[in-house]
Amino acid sequence: MNGIVIIFLSLFSLSSIAAEVKFGFFESPSQRVEKFKSSFPVGSRFSEAMSVGSMNIPLPAGDWVLVAASADIPVLNDLSKDSKSESVPHGRVMLVSTDIIEGDRPRKLLILRMPLGGFKNRTWLASVPNVCNPDWGGKSIIDRELLSLDQRSLDCRAISYAKIFSWNDFLVNSGKVGLKYLGGSYGGKDNYLLSMILLSKNNSVFYAEYAELVDDGEYGDVSTFIKQHDSEVVGFRSTVLILNSKFKNAFDAM
Repeated sequence: MNGIVIIFLSLFSLSSIAAEVKFGFFESPSQRVEKFKSSFPVGSRFSEAMSVGSMNIPLPAGDWVLVAASADIPVLNDLSKDSKSESVPHGRVMLVSTDIIEGDRPRKLLILRMPLGGFKNRTWLASVPNVCNPDWGGKSIIDRELLSLDQRSLDCRAISYAKIFSWNDFLVNSGKVGLKYLGGSYGGKDNYLLSMILLSKNNSVFYAEYAELVDDGEYGDVSTFIKQHDSEVVGFRSTVLILNSKFKNAFDAM
């Protein structure tokens, strides 16, 4: 066990690097996917920003380590023509903070999904994600803003609490493996305050989830959670207001 802790501390004490990957004009979607995955190995450390293609993505304050990365080429269904076509390739990363570690569990998390190619000049044909669905009624939602529901330029934001490490999601499951590889740990019952923002231009999408660890308690409803963690919720709102504004500016600047 001591050996694992030593590995964990040595990896988490490495100096930060600039996270950057650029794509050539003639690189195919599959080539971009492979370049993205090879550019961000588990254990990569960085701070301030990630530069992916033409988007410079701001990061929250502090140092971050990558625990999982993936990329794919979504397929769009055009029901009017009964046809399918490839969308813009997208990459995903899961990062954990290294400045505050509680029991070797990540105090802060960041999940990003970003486009790996230029925008296509047509509407985004995929179904509207839950965070932008007016009928979505998650029982753990604290705040929600639907600033734009135009599928060519979505802008949807929400704050909730969630047991992130209980999700059966490919990236999160990969993140669990990455954390263990680095000597860290996670709690399936841990509650995180979670901010979600989804932005789109045509069929290119930027999606970010930023989370801060709260506790491992059980709550019957969101009002009980808010009552017990009012000060944390207020502080979290202030943090994500600034962070989401930076994300929006970065996406608009592409």
